[in-house]
Amino acid sequence: MASYGLHERRLVIGLDYGTTFTGVAFATPYGRTCTLEEIDAVAEWGAQMDNLEKVPSVISYSAPTIAMEQQWGSSLSPNATAMVHTKLELDPSSLSDEMDLVLQSLDGMKNLNFRHIKGAIGFNGVPAYTYKSPEEIVTDYLAKVFQYLLKVVEGFSYELRSTISTDIVVTIPTGWSYSAMNSTFRALTNAGFNQSYFPRLRDVIFVTESEAAAIYTARYLKSQLGREFLKVDESFVLCDAGGGTVDVVSYTVTQLNPSLQLEKLGEPTGRKCGSVFINMHFKKWLRDHIGEANYKMLDPNMEENKISSHSVEGKAMRELMKEFDDQKQRFDGEMKEDIRIDLPHPLQHLSIAGKVNKGEIAIPWQVNFADLIFTN
Repeated sequence: MASYGLHERRLVIGLDYGTTFTGVAFATPYGRTCTLEEIDAVAEWGAQMDNLEKVPSVISYSAPTIAMEQQWGSSLSPNATAMVHTKLELDPSSLSDEMDLVLQSLDGMKNLNFRHIKGAIGFNGVPAYTYKSPEEIVTDYLAKVFQYLLKVVEGFSYELRSTISTDIVVTIPTGWSYSAMNSTFRALTNAGFNQSYFPRLRDVIFVTESEAAAIYTARYLKSQLGREFLKVDESFVLCDAGGGTVDVVSYTVTQLNPSLQLEKLGEPTGRKCGSVFINMHFKKWLRDHIGEANYKMLDPNMEENKISSHSVEGKAMRELMKEFDDQKQRFDGEMKEDIRIDLPHPLQHLSIAGKVNKGEIAIPWQVNFADLIFTN
């Protein structure tokens, strides 16, 4: 890692590419210290975006409509086929995951049927169910993110960027394989986070999401309380539950001043068991609940139990999962009534005795846990 003079101005870019949401921020501190107030997160993502500090980790290769959707983040055309959960595809953690990737690739191409592949060619010669690898899809997505970062830092002319030292800090899940780290590095480099744009780029630093969360949380609470709430030799456990992975790590505080220093206790652990897996099991429950024929009208790709090449969502499933996510975020564990969700078109009038009433399904608050076996 590069060392810096006490009064040397530098540019630090932080990239948090997540399974469901992504954020990017920058700061221009002197030396190695930086306050939270000096960090600026990108929150302007252009037309038809929600313009929040996090943007959905979604991209589509479908054609935009006359409304000229950006086809990434939250700006998708109504009938777009959206690539989702691609981050997890960078790290097939087992032989079964790799085999699943191959099998779904063959399924998506109808076992290499040339007539099907030719018929699937769409906008700009690119099929909606893209032939690109996960790394290439991540590159395309991060290139969109980079474009808006560049707009924010336009005040840094090329001449200035040629003189200011730059570091790029990237968060990764605990236990992220070397292969996945290499893919992440190549994707962000090819997307624009490189020396072509930042001639004095010194380091690209990978930091685990749990470590970044621990340091930020400690500093944020200190700034809110106006005092130290941690003590030297005190230990704490941090659980970082994200969209794709959940990481748990323990730390001991070894120093508070002049800067916070933490020491890991034991080895951090992480698993692919984030919130997207709740969504996957909801899809599995829904398929069993309304029947395969009805379910296929919502999800022609039938991917409720796959994170492979590639996980996609169409219009109807995106609408349904948005409503499910809203309900999921409101759930507090104390609710003792069924959760009711309206099915989107074309099932908005569906009725199945005891299961669906004019397009409305009820998720029972009393669950048979034997039906909720999570196998990842």
